[in-house]
Amino acid sequence: MSFTELLILAVIGLVVLGPEELPVVARKVAKYVNEIRKVKDEILGPLNDVRSSATSFINETRELMTKDLSELVRLRDQLNQEIAKRQSAPAQTSVADKANPTEPIIEPTIAEAPDPRTLGTPPMESPENTVSRSAEAIETPAPEKPTDGKS
Repeated sequence: MSFTELLILAVIGLVVLGPEELPVVARKVAKYVNEIRKVKDEILGPLNDVRSSATSFINETRELMTKDLSELVRLRDQLNQEIAKRQSAPAQTSVADKANPTEPIIEPTIAEAPDPRTLGTPPMESPENTVSRSAEAIETPAPEKPTDGKS
């Protein structure tokens, strides 16, 4: 409210209430306004604390994400430079190729490495052998027990 608005309200209050009642009513209004401000501060105080902690958390998270993103961009650029360098470089021969060019170099591959899950286990039979032995077992009758004449 501006000063002129307050002055107009004071004049209206003086005319309506009179000179005896105006100071009493003004004190009561001021008292209620102060109580309303206290309640407002009690309510908004914790909310402002939460808002400030959330804002600081968001800012910290933003800073960390910016750092991580810049690190990722730097690594991407470094990787792209390395790829470009390797693509533009002529094919180089290894030391082993220069030492003995007639012998082929056999490098181990992942397929040649033993499977750690099968180490120490007996080799499995091929499915054909398993099926044929199963068929023989079904077709061959079990040997009969010798009878002593006792039933």
